[in-house]
Amino acid sequence: MKLGTFIKLGTLAFDVARDERVQELMRMAHNGAKRRGLLQSPPGSRPQR
Repeated sequence: MKLGTFIKLGTLAFDVARDERVQELMRMAHNGAKRRGLLQSPPGSRPQR
């Protein structure tokens, strides 16, 4: 892969990640997974507020 192509893909990925709708979708998916017990914290860790 050419360096220019790699840089363009990285820039595109960051632009998508900064998009407000994508952030909201990821937040909803993460909260749903936590609620259903699909994401578990490591033993001995403190829960976040």
